[in-house]
Amino acid sequence: MAILLGACGSAAPTLSDADRISTRVAEDRAVAGTLTAEAIPAVTDTPVPTTYTAAPTSTAAPTNSPAAATPTYTVAPLPTAAPPTPTQIVIGVLPIDGGGGEARSIYPANNNQNVVLPGFSQAEVQRPMIFRDRINMSVALVQEPQSVTFEIYDNDAESGNPVYAITDGSAPFCLFDVNANQCPVLTYAQNGYRWPNGSPIYNGANYTVQITIQETGDNQSNWNFNFAIQGAQDRPVTGGTDFGGRWLTNFATVDLQQSGAQVSGTYVWYGGQQAISIQGVVSGSTLSGFFAGDASKTFTFTLDQSGQSFDGNWGGQYQWCGVRSGPLPDGCGFSGFWESMGDYAPDYPPTMQVTQIGNQIQGTFQNGIFEAPGTFQGTIGPAGHYTAVGTWNIDRFSGQFRWTLVDYNSQQMQGYSVNADGSQHQWCSWRSGLSQPTPCFGE
Repeated sequence: MAILLGACGSAAPTLSDADRISTRVAEDRAVAGTLTAEAIPAVTDTPVPTTYTAAPTSTAAPTNSPAAATPTYTVAPLPTAAPPTPTQIVIGVLPIDGGGGEARSIYPANNNQNVVLPGFSQAEVQRPMIFRDRINMSVALVQEPQSVTFEIYDNDAESGNPVYAITDGSAPFCLFDVNANQCPVLTYAQNGYRWPNGSPIYNGANYTVQITIQETGDNQSNWNFNFAIQGAQDRPVTGGTDFGGRWLTNFATVDLQQSGAQVSGTYVWYGGQQAISIQGVVSGSTLSGFFAGDASKTFTFTLDQSGQSFDGNWGGQYQWCGVRSGPLPDGCGFSGFWESMGDYAPDYPPTMQVTQIGNQIQGTFQNGIFEAPGTFQGTIGPAGHYTAVGTWNIDRFSGQFRWTLVDYNSQQMQGYSVNADGSQHQWCSWRSGLSQPTPCFGE
């Protein structure tokens, strides 16, 4: 409570004895008071004690005699402020009627049978539910079931099959990771606008999730509700070609977004850090455009009928090929069969079969000396985005290797192998069915 005092005129007002006592009482109350709001009753005029003599305003305050103890005014301790309450992690809940019912239009407890949305606040929950930029869900039940199966349907797709499905056999019964203690959120952009199985995620309002709860015994419950997705890629024009998503190519990881016939995105060399821009236009099954913001740096991708791989080039002559997931096809990058030559045993030229998955290679080789084939594995990137380095083993021998694709293509590679004793030997390989190149070994 604040008391405002106002005065008019230029002369300082004089205080009566009663006023001085009132002022002293008010000061004592202010010193000893607490922070709690308290209505202080008005001070009434008190008879002046006969032993009290008011000091004139012009006289300095008297000092205490040695025998008199200086009165002290103990200030009441301020109440300790309570620490701020930690912000509660709010998890969105979408109540379900169960037994094949739709999502409820109101928000009752519903006996704790709910779809839980980890990573979402309750303010983001709406009906129909819209998953903007990310999606996640799990199931919360009174009694823990044996398993929960999620099936997500894109109702605009022609197949009628789920675009993504998973069965989780343990709590917290997650949509995306069956081994997670906390259900991970899938962010569309970070996952290349794809479901974990590689199917594309499209903007749209016509999605359904079917949740099958396998209870103890043979009892089973089925829930379903519709939802929309925003912040993903636009659906391709009907009859068009879809290049959107993440691609593992012969020398880089490529992420593309497609809107109609327009495609844009980035790629990162294996072993690199910089994201380089790429853009183009789809015509039929072919995407043509340029990269690094330079119209003279051209590329062409041609999608196969499955929509899962493409063949192409950059600069009009250098191979650029890729797949959505899994190994590259034979002839793309390092993948395929190779004839080889080493200067340590030219009479026993080895043959190799190589598999490239992303920036990893592995395979077998047979050199005619040992009955059992040898094995090797390596990584593309540490020594350049067209070079693989790794280790080999055959019989009781082992060593290291370094192989580089020649001229940014996949017809020939050169390099060397290193034995366990440190001796280094030149190495060259060429595609099976082609003639040995001349010269074979590098400089």
